[in-house]
Amino acid sequence: MSEQSKDLRERLAKRLGPEKLQERMEELRKEAGGLLDGKAILALVADEQGLTETQFAALAELDPARPVFTRCRIDDIEPVRQFQGRERAGKLRKLNVSDGTGSMVLTLWDEETGLVEQLGLRPGALVRILAATLRETRFGREIHVGKTGFLLAEEARNETGPSEPRNIADLGNAPGRVDVKGVILSLSVTGRGRQKQTTIRLFDGTGECGLIIPHEQLPPPPGLAQGVEVELASVIVERPEAPALLRCDRRSGLKII
Repeated sequence: MSEQSKDLRERLAKRLGPEKLQERMEELRKEAGGLLDGKAILALVADEQGLTETQFAALAELDPARPVFTRCRIDDIEPVRQFQGRERAGKLRKLNVSDGTGSMVLTLWDEETGLVEQLGLRPGALVRILAATLRETRFGREIHVGKTGFLLAEEARNETGPSEPRNIADLGNAPGRVDVKGVILSLSVTGRGRQKQTTIRLFDGTGECGLIIPHEQLPPPPGLAQGVEVELASVIVERPEAPALLRCDRRSGLKII
């Protein structure tokens, strides 16, 4: 066991008591069918207790050889549909999710398809995916919650009210919406149709942050390019901790200075 895992186990044992911690770990191990190692089980217990030890990976960094621990945003929810395979039939539901590094499909099977209603999920909602599986399919990479995984809704952030001017270095103390200025260090466009979005790395002299512009919410202005200075109004602080991530929606404004 690594020093980090030992330290985490000691902290959880102090909070829950050694016996209760062991009981909860065994419960989660059985729920996962014995497919998760001790480190992944500890991460799940730590997440339940509101600790910050779980190392969430960006979508672009996910590895099929490791359990999926990630935070992302739901962009689109497909309806439940029936499928008929060679070995069995059942229900299937796909959710398109994204973060500042890319987009992916989250696939729910059978009873999992009801999690959308149970958790009150909708486009724009933030979720945590814990101990799930990343699979290579003929349609590309997909996250499967499966027997080992957990899908949790993030607590809604305060996205209402007026926005305030902020430096990028101060986003950790920012409210739900902010006004920022900065120079575009890099820019890329991904997706197509309703899923098309521009992802920007922005710098303002105090620090850097990511910025996501869903084209369906806010069509980017002509001339947006690397080296251009922009002014943003009422953008959502989706991730305040470094590296910070901002997102535009229909309430946001963007102009080239």
